[in-house]
Amino acid sequence: CAHAALCTGIPQYILLYAVKKAAICRALRGFQGRFEYISHHDCHLASAVFASGFDEGLSVVTEGLDWESSFAIDAFSPGEMHSVSRSPWPYSVGYYYCLVTSMLGFNYLKHAGKVTGLAAYGDPRVLYEKVARLLWADGLLVKTSPLIYMLRQEYLQTGRLPRYFAGHSKENIAAAFQKRLEDVTVEVITKALRRTSTNKVVLSGGVAERHHEPEDTRYSGFDGRFYPAGDERCRAGFRRGVARPS
Repeated sequence: CAHAALCTGIPQYILLYAVKKAAICRALRGFQGRFEYISHHDCHLASAVFASGFDEGLSVVTEGLDWESSFAIDAFSPGEMHSVSRSPWPYSVGYYYCLVTSMLGFNYLKHAGKVTGLAAYGDPRVLYEKVARLLWADGLLVKTSPLIYMLRQEYLQTGRLPRYFAGHSKENIAAAFQKRLEDVTVEVITKALRRTSTNKVVLSGGVAERHHEPEDTRYSGFDGRFYPAGDERCRAGFRRGVARPS
C-alpha cells in the first residue's frame, strides 16, 4: 500500500481500506450490505471502556497512530463521550518506543516488551536528560522530537547504535526510555484528571502495554484501573463500536 500510495498520490489509508473491502467482497461473494469503518483509536477505546466496569472516567489511547493522532484522551459517562485532547501526527509515542526497540536490536512489531523488561536492569538517570529531549508533555499533548525519526534512520542505514547513544549500555538506554515514557504519560493524565474532575482512567493501545501499573498509578487522586488493550483486541472494540455506536 505504501508503494502504491507513493506512485499514485492516493492517501495510503484510502488504499488500505480499498484493499480490505475488496478482500471482503471476494470472500463474501454477493454481499450487498453496508461497510462500516470504525477508527483504530475508537476500537481501542471501546475495548477498554466497555470492559472496564466504570460508568465514567477518562479513556487514554496511546500508540503509534490512527492516521491522524497517537495519544488520544476522551472523557466518558453514561451515554456520552467527548474528546479532551489529541496529540497529532507526527508526534508519536509509538514511534518513540519503536526507536528504542529497533536500535536495541529487537523487532519493533513483536518485541517491545523485551525493552520494558530490559529497563529493569538499567539506571534511567544516566541517559534521562538526553531521552527527555525526544519526548515531552505540552499541556494535554504529548510531543516528540523529529530526532526520533533521524535516529531510527541512522540505525537502519548503519545497523549500529546511533552516535547519540554511543558508548552506553542497552540496559541504561532501555531504562531511560521507559522512565521518560511513564513520567510524561502520568504528567498528561494527571492534568486531564484535574480538568475533567474524574479519578478513573482506562489505558489502551500498543504503548499502554509498556507501562508498569504500580509505578504509573502512584499519584494523588487516582482511583482508576490499568486496563491494557493492544492491537490484538481491536476486533472486540470494533464489534462493540458497531453494536453501541453512541
